[in-house]
Amino acid sequence: MTELVGKTIMGRYRVDEFLGAGGMAQVYRAWDRTRAVWVAVKLLNADLADDFVFMRRFSEEAQTLERLKHPHIVRFLGFEEARGLAFMVMEYIQGRTLRRYMRLLGRPFRPGEMLRILQPVCSALHYAHQMGIYHCDVKPANVFLETSGRVVLGDFGIARLSESATVTFSTPGTPAYMSPEQCRGGVALDGRTDIYALAVTAYEMLTLDRPFKGDAAQSTGSRIDRVRWEQLNAPPPPLRRLNPQISPAVERVVLHALQKDRDRRFPGALSFYRAFAQAAGSAAVAALPRVSERAEQAAQEEESKPYDAVVEEAPRSRKPLILMGAAATLLIAVLVFLLRPPGSPPNSASSGGSGSGGLAASEDLDATAVPPTEDVAVTEGPTVVPATDAPPPTPTPTPEPSDVYVLYIVDSSNSMQSNLGDAKLGLAHHLERVDPSINTGLVAYGHRVHALEDETCSGQNVETMAPLQAGSPPRLIAGLNELEAVGKAPLEEALRAAYQAFTVYGDRRNAVILITDGGDTCGGEPLRPIVRNEEVGQHLPIYVAAMGVDPAEREGLAEMAEGTGGQLGEATNAANLRGVLDSFLVTIAGTEVGGP
Repeated sequence: MTELVGKTIMGRYRVDEFLGAGGMAQVYRAWDRTRAVWVAVKLLNADLADDFVFMRRFSEEAQTLERLKHPHIVRFLGFEEARGLAFMVMEYIQGRTLRRYMRLLGRPFRPGEMLRILQPVCSALHYAHQMGIYHCDVKPANVFLETSGRVVLGDFGIARLSESATVTFSTPGTPAYMSPEQCRGGVALDGRTDIYALAVTAYEMLTLDRPFKGDAAQSTGSRIDRVRWEQLNAPPPPLRRLNPQISPAVERVVLHALQKDRDRRFPGALSFYRAFAQAAGSAAVAALPRVSERAEQAAQEEESKPYDAVVEEAPRSRKPLILMGAAATLLIAVLVFLLRPPGSPPNSASSGGSGSGGLAASEDLDATAVPPTEDVAVTEGPTVVPATDAPPPTPTPTPEPSDVYVLYIVDSSNSMQSNLGDAKLGLAHHLERVDPSINTGLVAYGHRVHALEDETCSGQNVETMAPLQAGSPPRLIAGLNELEAVGKAPLEEALRAAYQAFTVYGDRRNAVILITDGGDTCGGEPLRPIVRNEEVGQHLPIYVAAMGVDPAEREGLAEMAEGTGGQLGEATNAANLRGVLDSFLVTIAGTEVGGP
């Protein structure tokens, strides 16, 4: 399993750590020299790599998967083949799976916490379904909670591809979460299969139990056969029997999504989310509670085991096991430290559960101890590597601020779904090159309140992600991870927040850089900023980076930019957006943007 650690695949992917293995692939963390980012490399098992039908279909599907650019979908970066190796390259997620978090939390989710998970997952599913792509394996192990707070859905379309392979799979999808039509087979699946699986996940989050475990099946056979029988024939147990704190309205929504007949379920992800949010009543989207370090340590060994969603028990309170696990983990750590060779450094690999695919590293790996393998398209990693072949350096101390203040405003409304991925990437690359002495800040609008909710056009849908100050680019980049395209676009509210932010900075070189695909969709007037400049006596130029703007909206944005003394630039992808932003900053600050 670990023979690739310390090697470089195709001269590009330097394999750093083995994360785990599943039914389809071995998963590694690797440094992508070309992109200069960490990625997850999923090396397909030999039986799949040798399956001509699967490989041909996957090559075709890969082009579709690469088009999935959504802030809450793990990015599929490519599919590679090289001398007997076939592997997928995915965005690397630093954090833990929802499955693991449920174990650590040890109690049912509250309504506001449920909304914190369901909102981004439903947004991701809606986006994919609009493109004709269905997940077919939605479950807690495929929902990831990044350390930054972002929620993302992984492994899109992989289960559906496995069903088309000539290799026999015992569980195409995970039986405990499979819809009746998926268990039955012989029918074309659609987005309602994902709604059913998401409802099973919601049931588990609310009750710490699964509706179908094979215990009530009126059939014989394996546990998998009994679970499938229940999916086809048995009604789910009432949620309130397991958790009386659940409201009847929430119970009705979840049970409605678990209808056996898919025509009787919610037709789409947004309708499911809207119904759940309405049933939750006055509950607001709440931050997820932190879990204790002791619980994290105790879950580490258990999480490294292969995932069997059919036979494992749903997460329950495990106080005795937590204490025993923590003691065992501490004892092992002491023994490893005492028995390590003299002069060897402590292990530095990250803890299990941080990688894409929901697979945890079972042990830290010493890449120098792995022997080379033959007939594999890899090369030994060099002793000295160029700067682009190393992770980003530790941020430098905050420098003395300059007299330049730049507030970046990012449109995260639902119309930006197709552009937000490129917007975030282009802005991140631009910020990496910004002089840290320049005062920068970040405001986003349209990302907190769903378009279907009442407050989507209010100031509640505008948020300052990072205040104006020097040395801010790393904080701005971290803030980008939280943006999701879900609400309407209260641009006027966002600009009002910008004027308030600049009131304390007098006549310094102040400017706003706005990234958007259009104007205010909440009834605001695009020319109000010009009037606002005159009303408050501020000179605040607005530079607009337009992405996919139609001609009618372009005219209004151009007038707004030029009327405030700013500029309008247009971009179609991350690369030329970075160029537009770089040119804006040169005009504002009067200095070149550094870096390659």
